[in-house]
Amino acid sequence: MNEGTIWQQVSVPGWYGMGERRIEIATATAVWHHSGLTAVPIRWVLIRDPEKRFDPQSLLCTDPARDPTQIVTCLILS
Repeated sequence: MNEGTIWQQVSVPGWYGMGERRIEIATATAVWHHSGLTAVPIRWVLIRDPEKRFDPQSLLCTDPARDPTQIVTCLILS
């Protein structure tokens, strides 16, 4: 990860059924290109644990307007 990455602390409710959990996220939008198909705007979200209990993860969402905390919440509730 780039040293210039801007991380934001967020609280995620219901972390895998264990209650609220504080994590750090970095997010932005990008365009997903696939040969022969129309480009799709996406929101990417990087998550990391300040306590280092899990490895950093990346998430993608095809709704670029979606709130990044909602994207993380969908992951942990599925």
